[in-house]
Amino acid sequence: MSEVENVVKELEAVVEAKKTEVVKEAGKIAGEVEALPGEALGEIKKVEGEVVAEVKKEEEKVRTEITDAEKLMLTKMENEFLKAQMEFNRLQSVLKNIQDTYPKKIEELAVKYSADVKDWFFDGVELVFKKKPTQPAVK
Repeated sequence: MSEVENVVKELEAVVEAKKTEVVKEAGKIAGEVEALPGEALGEIKKVEGEVVAEVKKEEEKVRTEITDAEKLMLTKMENEFLKAQMEFNRLQSVLKNIQDTYPKKIEELAVKYSADVKDWFFDGVELVFKKKPTQPAVK
């Protein structure tokens, strides 16, 4: 895992920890708020809305900075992956084509040189047709 990915994971963990902390604190405050008189309750709800908005803004800011800072690197990595995948698929296609064509070419050559496959075989190392050895009769 790269250093950048480690930093991204650490920042995400910090954001999640802060979110959890804020949620816990909001729960405590909500319990205390319910016990307050109506006038104070309105003021607290207003402040709560401001705090929640500020926390969301900070969370977006951290996530946006991570995305902006790493966007080019991630795009390049993704492009390299896709290029490699396309090249792999292309080579698989070439291999399949060769696997299909090679035996057909050997058969064409056998017909051209009148090498009957019952009596002759193609030696792929020496690239020649050789006569099959005869089997001695069983006694």
